[in-house]
Amino acid sequence: MEALKAAAPQRRPPQETSTVAAWIPRIQRMAAAGAGPRSIYDLLRTTEADFVGSLSAVKRACIQLQRSLGPRPEDVAIPVVTHPGLVAQVDFKYAGWFHDPDRHCLRKAWAFVMVLGHSRHMFAKLVFDQRAETWQKLHMEAFAFFGGVPYVVVPDNLKAAVITAALRTGDDPSLHRGYRELARHYGFTIDPAPLSRRQLMGP
Repeated sequence: MEALKAAAPQRRPPQETSTVAAWIPRIQRMAAAGAGPRSIYDLLRTTEADFVGSLSAVKRACIQLQRSLGPRPEDVAIPVVTHPGLVAQVDFKYAGWFHDPDRHCLRKAWAFVMVLGHSRHMFAKLVFDQRAETWQKLHMEAFAFFGGVPYVVVPDNLKAAVITAALRTGDDPSLHRGYRELARHYGFTIDPAPLSRRQLMGP
C-alpha cells in the first residue's frame, strides 16, 4: 500500500491565497451595506487599477464572510403578502443549453420569469438572448398573458433593465432608457431595490 501511495501522482496543492484576499475588508463593508457580489465586483474592477480578482472569487469571499457571520434574521424565509396587482418580480434565469429551431443548433438559453406578488401566478418563456429589446418585448407578452399591468415591477439588477445598480442605501439605479419608456407607456413603476413593508402593503 505504501508503495502504491509513493508511485501515485501527487495532487497539486490548492490555491492558498485568494485573488481578492487584499480586498476582503472592503468587500465585507460593501456586503454589509447590502451590495451583492456582482455589484462589488463591478465597483472594484472599474475603480481599482490593481484589482485582478474574478467575479467567482468575489462570490466565494461573500459566501465565506456570510458563513463566518452565521444566519441572519433576513435569511429566514417569510412569505410577503401584497395587495392584488401591486407588485410583480421579474428576472432572467440561466436555463442551460437548448436547441434553437431557427439556427438549428444548441445554444445557451435563459428563462424569462415574471411572478405576481399576491397570487404567485407566473409567466415564463425560454429565450436565447438577454438583450434589452428581448427584455422589453417579454414584458409586453407577460402583461398580455396576465390581462393587466402591475403597479410596481421589481427587476433584478441585470443589464437589460439596470445599467448601474444602486450600491448603497439612498443611491438611485440608472435604468435602461428603453425600459423607462416602456414603463411610462404602460404606467408601471420600476423599483430594482427591495420594496419597503409600507410599499408592499399599500396605503
